[in-house]
Amino acid sequence: MRVRVTAAAAALLLTLTVGCQPKGPDAGPKVVPAVPVTVAPVAAKTVRRAIPVTGTLNGQGDVTVSPKVDGQVVTLWHDIGDEVLPGEVLLELDTTDYELAVRQARSEVNVQEKQVAVAKAQLAVTAPPITRAKANYERVKGLPAASGTEKDTAEAEYESAKANKLAAEAGVEAAEAGLEVRRRAVAVAEQRLADASLRAPQPAGWGGWAAAVGPAAPPFRYTVAAKMVSEGEMVRSFPGTNAYRLVVSYALKLRVTVPEKHSPEVKVGQPVDVRVEAFPAVVFPGTVARLSPTVDPQTRTFQVEVAVPNPDGRLKAGGFARADVVVGTAEAVVIPPNALVVFAGVSKVYVADGDKAREVRVEVGDRGPDWVEVKGDLKPGQQVITSGFIQLFDGAAITLRK
Repeated sequence: MRVRVTAAAAALLLTLTVGCQPKGPDAGPKVVPAVPVTVAPVAAKTVRRAIPVTGTLNGQGDVTVSPKVDGQVVTLWHDIGDEVLPGEVLLELDTTDYELAVRQARSEVNVQEKQVAVAKAQLAVTAPPITRAKANYERVKGLPAASGTEKDTAEAEYESAKANKLAAEAGVEAAEAGLEVRRRAVAVAEQRLADASLRAPQPAGWGGWAAAVGPAAPPFRYTVAAKMVSEGEMVRSFPGTNAYRLVVSYALKLRVTVPEKHSPEVKVGQPVDVRVEAFPAVVFPGTVARLSPTVDPQTRTFQVEVAVPNPDGRLKAGGFARADVVVGTAEAVVIPPNALVVFAGVSKVYVADGDKAREVRVEVGDRGPDWVEVKGDLKPGQQVITSGFIQLFDGAAITLRK
């Protein structure tokens, strides 16, 4: 009797036969090769403690000026970007009417001065009659034979002379008062004539500053930020026509907000490093100038004003700036930036512990160009691994790369 073997049965038979073959000698556990790495030392470093902030640069002063009198613009002496000293003329108006008013006021003063002279002359002529009338009155009053009528007449003449003197004195006072009024009118007319030339405002003490340093090194100056009128335009004093906007840009103010928790650390006089996008490689020095005494209850921040010198004019008022308020220094543990491993929000380093890698989790602090501050189970002098991270794990065998 023949037995028919199917293809499936043949495959099963082959599997069982192979499975029953004796095994070779045991190969043992798989050997994992050591990971070649490079290392660098953990170091101690004195680092600055700074509070990062952002804000807007403002001019040390910002003023919009307008003429004090009406008139037509004749000359514009400055345009946007010009530097202007306090008291310097910005524009001039047509002065024809104001010059005429000054001449008329001075002419009225001359007329009134003559009236004062006439009144004083009239006062002078009243003195002799009073003297004569007084002497006659005293003589008649002393005569035993003088009648009452004679005494009354002498007394009346004396009183009349005194009344004339009082009237003359009143005339002098009135004339002098009129002269003072007309002199004031001259001063007003001359001031309006002067106001036809619009000048940059003068800060308090400007005269003393300018005298101390001379014109070659002015301690204060404006920069024209906007010109708002044109030659030939009519301007008004009320409502005022804005003519120029001037900013004090040789020194700027950076206004920033700082979280409330830093209030004990920030103090007037602390240095501030200021950076702007226009000059990314430049650090502009500043100083904390003012601190707000209150905290904003909505944002829980307080305002800080930083004084930023700008002698070369590179910084622009109104620009955005980033800054670090330097609040002190501290001793820190630092590692090279390439020793830090960040994965899934966890920061760690690998320490070379003999021929093994040991994982240490850390918190990252301040940074520098070639260092990173870390906080964790690290000590200066330990060796941290700086390469080969793809194959590393806690306890991995390592070998130093030649």
